[in-house]
Amino acid sequence: MDASGAARKVSGVFLVAACIPQLWAMQAALLLIQHTRRSAVDRPVIQRLFR
Repeated sequence: MDASGAARKVSGVFLVAACIPQLWAMQAALLLIQHTRRSAVDRPVIQRLFR
């Protein structure tokens, strides 16, 4: 493999590595939004149960 091929491979790996945290952050944000929505719905029910 020549130097330009190696550089292309390395930059490709860096691109993928740079995208992974963003994908995780998006997934975490979606889960958090769903969870807060669900708990916002459940909160009055839970308060009623514990009164």
